[in-house]
Amino acid sequence: AGNATELISLVLSNNEMSGVLPPSLWDLSRLQVLDLSYNQLSGTITDDLNNLVWLVTLNLRNNLFSGEFPRDVNKMEKLDFLWLDHNRLTGSLPPLEAGFVASQEISFSHNFLTGSLPDLDPVAVLAIINSVRILRLDVSHNFISGTITDAVSFLPTLRSVDASGNLFTGEFPARSGWGSIESLAAADNFFSGTISTVWPAKLKHFDMSGNLLNGTIPSDFCKLPNLEFLMLSRNELDGTIPSCITNVDKLRAMEFSNAGLNGPIPDGIDQLRDLTLLNLSHNTLTGQLPSTLTRLTLLNQLHVNGNLLSGRIPSDLDKLTFLRQLHLDQNAFVGSIPSTFAALTGLESFSVAGNALTGSVPEGLCQLSTIKLSAEEIGCDVECSCCQEDNEGCGMNFFGLSSLS
Repeated sequence: AGNATELISLVLSNNEMSGVLPPSLWDLSRLQVLDLSYNQLSGTITDDLNNLVWLVTLNLRNNLFSGEFPRDVNKMEKLDFLWLDHNRLTGSLPPLEAGFVASQEISFSHNFLTGSLPDLDPVAVLAIINSVRILRLDVSHNFISGTITDAVSFLPTLRSVDASGNLFTGEFPARSGWGSIESLAAADNFFSGTISTVWPAKLKHFDMSGNLLNGTIPSDFCKLPNLEFLMLSRNELDGTIPSCITNVDKLRAMEFSNAGLNGPIPDGIDQLRDLTLLNLSHNTLTGQLPSTLTRLTLLNQLHVNGNLLSGRIPSDLDKLTFLRQLHLDQNAFVGSIPSTFAALTGLESFSVAGNALTGSVPEGLCQLSTIKLSAEEIGCDVECSCCQEDNEGCGMNFFGLSSLS
């Protein structure tokens, strides 16, 4: 490398390389692109990295690098893309100063970073407002703790933030400063409090699953015309699913499982024609399964298991020809399994156990090559000629003794 000081681009990704970075690498002072991703390189990334003052892209993702990342990365003012995800880096994030937020994409996800998210002085941001270019910040799947302050929302160009899978606490900040945000993910942390009612109209992806949020789902989500993914599963919410959510016609995925919700499934659910995933499982939803669900012709997954839904299972669910997963178990459905389900030829996962169903599994459903049915998925009160006998609980009473004579 020492004989190639005029080199501008060095791309050696996916080459099964191992070992540590040679010191001569940092002599390539004119380097603009350094891509060593998807190898097995190890060792530390030293402060000599700052010698590469012309560097625009640094891609070291999917390696075995360890130790702390250099703290004075802010000197690399031309750096646009900093991808360090899927390594073994430790320590804390570099300070969010002028050079750092001038980068367009920053990813430290899937490392072992600790500490807190560096604070960002709003006054300092205003002083460098013309140089701020950061579009995407990904610090997911680390061990970062503390709170996320309102100051992050002052970054005017920020489009995407992913802080999922950390140890963040407190209330998640929301203010008009998020004006450019399109994707906001902070799942699997310890955020608490209620969900803010202030979100920008550009928001497309919102994921706060796996936190300690309480209160109700704000009807303000219904006013977001570009919202495509709304994920609030595994929280401590209360109240019903806002009926106006059916007005968000670009919605493609709605995950509210294990969220503490009650009441009925909104009647106008059929207005969400782009919906591919609907997961309302493990709540206390009541009423019947809306027959209008059959108009969601793009639906790939339907999970309403673990609720208090009643009535008959709509026979025309067979119109959902893209359906791959259908989970209706642990409710209070009555009647029989519709024979029309044999038309769901792409079905890969199906469960109706724990209801009050009678009759038998339709022969056509048994003949589907895509699934293997079991007594555990069908239940003990429905005859099934094709089920695998793996439900040892059938025929047992409360004390685990056979009730058969």
